[in-house]
Amino acid sequence: MTDDKTATIHDPGQPILDVIERGLADTRASRVFPRETMTAALQALLGRGKTDGGAAPATAGERPVVWALTARDTVLEIVRTIAETDAAAGAHLAERFDQAGKQLAIAAHGRPGRLAFTYETAQAVPPYTLAFEIVTWQKAGDVIAILAVVADADTPIGFEAPIVW
Repeated sequence: MTDDKTATIHDPGQPILDVIERGLADTRASRVFPRETMTAALQALLGRGKTDGGAAPATAGERPVVWALTARDTVLEIVRTIAETDAAAGAHLAERFDQAGKQLAIAAHGRPGRLAFTYETAQAVPPYTLAFEIVTWQKAGDVIAILAVVADADTPIGFEAPIVW
């Protein structure tokens, strides 16, 4: 990480695979947060409290979505950094991340990920890519676990985490 106030998503010297593997480790250790909790954290970050009651729980036909600790912390860092200079842009980005979780609950789709059995979607919150996996938990069935959020090559200064194919 940089000492600069606009910290990077992850150390540019650290391979993106390491970030995704950290998300996998979080998921295996149950360091995850339901989508509803993530929505509340984003609202609190923006000083909104739970004005709209937070995200609705998964309904019939939707898979539950959880955010790994690594992914949650990254999203909160991104939104906080953007909101410091432009509150409206930060709020819009928070909404996009929240909607990304909702879309994955409805229809989890993406390209094969960098690690076996993972997927990635760059369509949800450009210029960020969400790495996720579908895991089966005994009590919940299939769950979408968002493992990591990484920045594409064209991200703003301060978020220099290019994806290398």
